[in-house]
Amino acid sequence: MTLLKITWKPKTYYLPSAPSAIAELTDFVERILTKLECLDIQGITEGVKKTLNVVSKILEDANAKKLNGQAEELLLEFRKTNQLVSGSITGELPEILTTLRKTL
Repeated sequence: MTLLKITWKPKTYYLPSAPSAIAELTDFVERILTKLECLDIQGITEGVKKTLNVVSKILEDANAKKLNGQAEELLLEFRKTNQLVSGSITGELPEILTTLRKTL
């Protein structure tokens, strides 16, 4: 390997350098922090809270409607059963009374 001969002397010495890993990491962290400062964290948090409240209300309303429908179905079943029992007793009542009189 041959070396290049320099015939002149510099006035000042220059040492080329590359950014260190720590300097690059520090710069990266600073860029992230700058971007985070620009975010509206409070606004985002409030938006998420509002969204969760709306979702909760929708679920509660859906559940209430479902329960209301089930209660109406149950009431109809009670009415049908009541009519069946009433009709059955009323239709058989004279026969029951006759049988009861015979036994007494």
